[in-house]
Formats: sequence, structure tokens, C-alpha cells
Amino acid sequence: MSGWMCLMASIRASVLVVATLWTSVGNRLPYLGRRAVEEAARHHLDTYAWQLAWSMANHLHSRGLWREKEAVHRSAMTAALRLDDPVARAYAHRGLSTALTGLGDLGPAREHAELAVGLFNALSNEAVRAEGYRRLGETAAYCGDLDAALDAARQALELLRVATARNGSAPRDRAATASALNSVGWQLAQLGRHEEGLAHCEEALTLCEGLENHNNRAEIWDSIGYALHHLGRFDEAVDASGTRLETARNWKPMSNLFRLPGASTRQRSRV
Repeated sequence: MSGWMCLMASIRASVLVVATLWTSVGNRLPYLGRRAVEEAARHHLDTYAWQLAWSMANHLHSRGLWREKEAVHRSAMTAALRLDDPVARAYAHRGLSTALTGLGDLGPAREHAELAVGLFNALSNEAVRAEGYRRLGETAAYCGDLDAALDAARQALELLRVATARNGSAPRDRAATASALNSVGWQLAQLGRHEEGLAHCEEALTLCEGLENHNNRAEIWDSIGYALHHLGRFDEAVDASGTRLETARNWKPMSNLFRLPGASTRQRSRV
């Protein structure tokens, strides 16, 4: 076997090992994972590069590793452009938007979110298209454009309702729809429409029944507590916040655990 073929085989093996081990020992792998993506892209193993970056996205996000997330998605973008693959480009744009939002570079973050929406909208899968709008809504909220954030959240919710109607109430679809409902409710509450917001969040909570998704439920209880607080229902708001804390203790890491009701949108950290 030639030296070049040995190198390719070694990189492929490294990428697959990192992808396999990521979820079990991921807190020790950010540097190794970043290097695997960068090396895969450097050696034109482009499909490996963008898919590994995608597989790492939630892990890096939940730990606030924005520099690492930016780096792996810039490598993913290089790979996606060489592949001329719109799906790979869409996920790379979405990952860059999330990373740059975390770093406070909001102008480019919103540009990447809008590019992701355009690419996702060329696809027929409503659930995938909704991912783009959810990212755009989060970024718009961090930019302070609450009307645009609400509009994007509503578009995501509409797409997910269509997907759920077609595919049935699969747990993944229910969880995504509950998250979208909560996003709409949160944005309504941010605009002072607390009763409407609370109704959406309570619907989201009902949809979460029976799902092992502690992060989702914790976020929903957070939004409910916020709306109740601003409606003057303070005892209920305290109970909601307590439930949120208890729910979040079942989710690791708890990086967003101690945000009190009333904190600004920019203090929220969501995927």
C-alpha cells in the first residue's frame, strides 16, 4: 500500500473512531474532534468532514465551546463547497450561525442563518426546513429583532405541524414540535403578549408528556415561569422555576440552569 493510501486509511479510521466515541467521552474530545474534522477537510475527505462536524454540533453547543464549533464548521464549509452539496452547505451555515451567535458576532451570524434557510427551503423535508427557521429565529432574537424572531419561530412551527401530520406522532417529531411551540411562546412573552405566550408553552408541555427530553421540558418550564412572573402570578412562577431546576438536574451539562425569570433573550443559550 502506498504512503498516500496509508494516510487516507489512517484519517478515515480517526474520523470513524472520533464519531463513535464522541457521545461516551465527548467532554475529553473537543480538541481531537476538531483536528479530525480539519484533517479530513485538508485531505479532501469532504463527506467525512462535514458529517463529523454535524455530529459534534450539539455537544460543542451544550458546553459553550464556540471557538471549536466555529473552527469545525469552517472546515465543514470548505468541504461542502468542494462537494457542491447544498445540504452540507446548509448545515455548515447553520453551525457557523450558532457559533458566531455564541461569540457575539451577530451580523455574520444572522447572514449565515439566512443562507441556511434559503438552502434548507430548497428541500422537500419540512422538519429539516424547520431547523433553518429555528436557527434564524434564535439569531434574530439575540440581535434584538423580536418580530423577525417570532415570524421565524412560527414558520418553523407550521412546518413541523405539517411533518407531524404526515409522519404521525413519532417521539422525535413531538419533541421538535414542542420546542417550536415553546419558541413561539417565548417570543410572544418577550413582546409583552404573556397570555398568548403562556398558552403556547403549556401546549408544548402537554406535547412533551412521556418523552425523555429533560432539556426540552426545562426550557418550557423556564418560559412558563417567565410568562407567569410577568402576569403577576408570582407563586405559580416560583413553582415553575423550581420545577425547571428539578427537571434540569436530570440533564447534563446544566450550563443554563441558574437563569432567573426575567433575564434577557441574549442570556439564553439554546441549540
